[in-house]
Amino acid sequence: MTEREQQVRALLTEGLTNTEIAARLHMRRATVREIRTATGVPPRPGLWPFATLNDALAAHTRDAGGGHLQWTGSTNTHGVPIVHFAGRPTSAYRAAFEVHYGRAPHGQVRSLCDVPRCVAGRCLEDQTQRSLTRAQLAAMTGRDTSLEWCRQGLHRLAETTEWMPNGQRRCGACRRAADTARKERV
Repeated sequence: MTEREQQVRALLTEGLTNTEIAARLHMRRATVREIRTATGVPPRPGLWPFATLNDALAAHTRDAGGGHLQWTGSTNTHGVPIVHFAGRPTSAYRAAFEVHYGRAPHGQVRSLCDVPRCVAGRCLEDQTQRSLTRAQLAAMTGRDTSLEWCRQGLHRLAETTEWMPNGQRRCGACRRAADTARKERV
């Protein structure tokens, strides 16, 4: 964070408006708004009930025993836990993954355990972790996945594999090409 952003954030947390900060620091209101959005400070003090994403997650979970945290907050129409933080809804799985691992997840985040709606960080994995696990299993079983090709024989699956929710794999490059062709026809 730059020194200018730190100055803006400090004034935002004091409760000053975008206009007041812009006048005090001789900058545009739009710049102050961009910094406010980027740093996750609410438009008005007290507007967002949680100071951190971790606080938002903790407010909507209960200890399910054995290191599991069961989501008690709202879900979307598909039953995916949703956490509202900094004025935006996001998947509680993604949020818990980011808090636990300290990085943004790649691809879909899935729960590994049998506890319904468990959002404990240790029970979550992203696409990168799933690919690594599959590669380790292939190495242990002596199966060289780098030599397998997609159904059309165009791409090596080790480089383009995507895993569908039902556990089957598909060629991501072929799927993207088909999506592009479909959009061009419409």
